[in-house]
Amino acid sequence: MFQKVETNIEYLTRDSRKWVEKGFICMVFSGIKIASSYSGRPVCRGGSKKTLRNVIPILALLLISLAVFGCGDEGVVDAVFTEDDPQPPDELQGSAYLENMSEHSAIRIEMKEIDLSLITDAEGNYSLPNEMAEGEWTLRASYPYFTAAEQSFTIINGMPESDLEPMELAQEVVFNVVPDKPFYTYGETVIITLNVHNVVDYPVTLSSQTSPMTAFAVRHEGATVVGGLFPGQGSEPQSVTIEPGEFVTFVMNWTIDNPDLDPGEYEIYSIVANSDSHPDYFSFDSELADELNKSLFAKLVPATISISAN
Repeated sequence: MFQKVETNIEYLTRDSRKWVEKGFICMVFSGIKIASSYSGRPVCRGGSKKTLRNVIPILALLLISLAVFGCGDEGVVDAVFTEDDPQPPDELQGSAYLENMSEHSAIRIEMKEIDLSLITDAEGNYSLPNEMAEGEWTLRASYPYFTAAEQSFTIINGMPESDLEPMELAQEVVFNVVPDKPFYTYGETVIITLNVHNVVDYPVTLSSQTSPMTAFAVRHEGATVVGGLFPGQGSEPQSVTIEPGEFVTFVMNWTIDNPDLDPGEYEIYSIVANSDSHPDYFSFDSELADELNKSLFAKLVPATISISAN
């Protein structure tokens, strides 16, 4: 009789180990069956006091075996993960790209459910924290002069149900800068013509709370020496709506009157500011805003002129 009980207890112990390795406590009730076979009657039904006395030692042995083999030093289950078990990543990796661009920095990535915003690197990569609550999340990628893109994903057990898909932002407008001539001397005025082309099949509205909304920047050896890609400080709001396929032309003037400019080649960049929908990209109020604004230069094609001494 004792041998029969010991054999079943040993089987229960092996079974408990098997479940503990998967991170669970296996509450095996086969001991009840042992007691039932030993007493000759089901335990859960009315029985004699002798039957109850027979059951108690067996249940005690079962509890001891679970405590010894199923728990750690402090009575907490030690979940053992094997190399084959999926592990939550340190970071959730994603990417976003700008159509027709080779440089993809400073694309803003926002999580719509919480107040979280970050920007991409030059390759368009970004990382989300891995400590995210279970459920569905929505990402939104945006950049001036490009359509926004969104995607949803689900977190289950600390991990995304599937890999994050790359998000591509379609280009809405193209800027083309044309100076009136290629060579200048000090004191001359450069007439800058900016052509804005809508390349999508829907109207695009660009707007700014200050004026003028047109802006240009002159750069030399990678540094801005005149102007900037910011709207003016006038109090009158401005906006322009460009129809599909339409070209809109703006004209600006720059007189070369800065004596500190060395002779050489200079690049002229120009835009129509869209500060209403992307205010941080057209502001110099913070270090982040400065980084966002500088990222515009990598997406624009400048016009090159030469300046010589008189």
